[in-house]
Amino acid sequence: SNRVTMGCIGVGGMGMRDLRAAMANEDVQIIAACDPVSACDQYGHWFKDGWQGPWFGRESAKKVVEDHYRNKMGLADFKGCDAYVDYRELLARDDIDAVTVVTPDHWHAAITNAAARAGKHVLVEKPMDVTVAGCRRMTDLAAARGLILQVDFHKRFDPYHQALRRAVSTRVAARPRGVA
Repeated sequence: SNRVTMGCIGVGGMGMRDLRAAMANEDVQIIAACDPVSACDQYGHWFKDGWQGPWFGRESAKKVVEDHYRNKMGLADFKGCDAYVDYRELLARDDIDAVTVVTPDHWHAAITNAAARAGKHVLVEKPMDVTVAGCRRMTDLAAARGLILQVDFHKRFDPYHQALRRAVSTRVAARPRGVA
């Protein structure tokens, strides 16, 4: 298959958003979710897209993924997303090509480096790490193994931000002189 199979490590607020964005890509299939939290609805400020009940956590992510593919394929039932507490179990799977790392900042480097050692491509939320040295170790390890390591600067791809960049670079808009 030409599809990229993905596991999502950290499926709280941002992790669920990244999971949904990945599911919208026809070339990606989510097959695993990992979070120490089973299910939680404590983040009421996040957009829930009509979901009722616990919104975050591995079991909630599993349900969102399986509901998505079941509806997309027109099936009565679909089982195809496994839920993990320990990210190392997810990384041990040979059928996962890439992972998202959307955990608390201080975990980014350890999980990203473990993913690289397991041969997985990685999309990690910003900041990459809490130290410059940690960031360098992450990029060096991914490069040495021929893997893609991308930091999620999603606003870079936002149409409004791209339009502003074009306007400034073509001098349609004045260059900013400072931030108020």
